Amino acid sequence: MAEPAVRAIPATATHDLRQRILRPFMPVSAMVYPGDDAPETVHFGAFDGTRLVAIASLYRAPHAEHAPGPDAWQFRGMASEPEVRGRGFAAAVVRAMEAHARARGGAVLWCNAREAAVPFYEKLGMRVVGERFEIERIGPHFVMIKAL
Repeated sequence: MAEPAVRAIPATATHDLRQRILRPFMPVSAMVYPGDDAPETVHFGAFDGTRLVAIASLYRAPHAEHAPGPDAWQFRGMASEPEVRGRGFAAAVVRAMEAHARARGGAVLWCNAREAAVPFYEKLGMRVVGERFEIERIGPHFVMIKAL
């Protein structure tokens, strides 16, 4: 299979998947994340034909403990349609975020990964740092990082 098509999308295009997959207990109107409209923030979408099937948002943001410098980039809101999982769409989004951050002097990519997603991110070269922590109503998470 060819690399899935990934491109920058407006923040609003992420809201449906963010809500349905990540936070179904919240209304779509609550899917605006802090920093979504920051000048350096970019939102990526992977497409199966014309259908948006995977998303993530990338922010220039340090992590106080594990990636404190200005060359750190965080991604949030990674979600994919259940029926396309394992077909490379989400992995293509992560690769696009890595390339974007690297092209802008990024040295570290990091995220707060749901416990269930840790194996997926490990396959992409990320590693767990620190202890497991809980996000209320969402579940257990780990900080994961990757040197770029």
